[in-house]
Amino acid sequence: MRAELPVFSFLSLFGLILILPGQVKSPTIPAVSVIFWLFVSNLIHGVNSIVWAGNTAIHSPAWCDIATKLLLGAMVAVPGAFLCICRHLEFATSRREVAEKANRLRQSIFEVSLCIVSPIVYMALRKSGRFVSHTTAAHWHFADTIVQDHRFSIVQDLGCQAAVYNYLPALILVWLPPLLLSLISLLYCGKRVRSFFVESKLTHSQHLH
Repeated sequence: MRAELPVFSFLSLFGLILILPGQVKSPTIPAVSVIFWLFVSNLIHGVNSIVWAGNTAIHSPAWCDIATKLLLGAMVAVPGAFLCICRHLEFATSRREVAEKANRLRQSIFEVSLCIVSPIVYMALRKSGRFVSHTTAAHWHFADTIVQDHRFSIVQDLGCQAAVYNYLPALILVWLPPLLLSLISLLYCGKRVRSFFVESKLTHSQHLH
């Protein structure tokens, strides 16, 4: 058993619980989403590392089905939530002027889409394959086989993991969305850093004059 795996997972849970009261006072969709998905992910990893310590036995197929779906959802929910946070910070510090009411509505739609809708769609990729398998074999082949060739994989000391088919369309569907969300967040961070240096330069010039 790798003792550090459950230890760090449950320490992370404790850290999330500590910061939760601050978010209750002024909750935002991205912040709550980050806390929720990190809590779920660390809980799953902690349980997995204990149950599958030194073994690869199938202890609970139902747990693995649920855990792998939630971990897939977290793959897009966490970077999506951080993208919302980075976008909000960049916009709040920019000099663009937009109608406040319209901006809030667009921001809410954007946050709900990335933090709630996209993880549900992402998790449904596999589930939809099972649902349509009773009606159309072709749809079953596309929706299920293109993403996962079996229900889940079990890795020693790590437990249940999503089984991704080693095929280009499957790899694109699973890994490209989180990567794109992270890259866009990085761009927003770069814009904010650039704005900071520009503002500092302008402030310095004003003091000199």
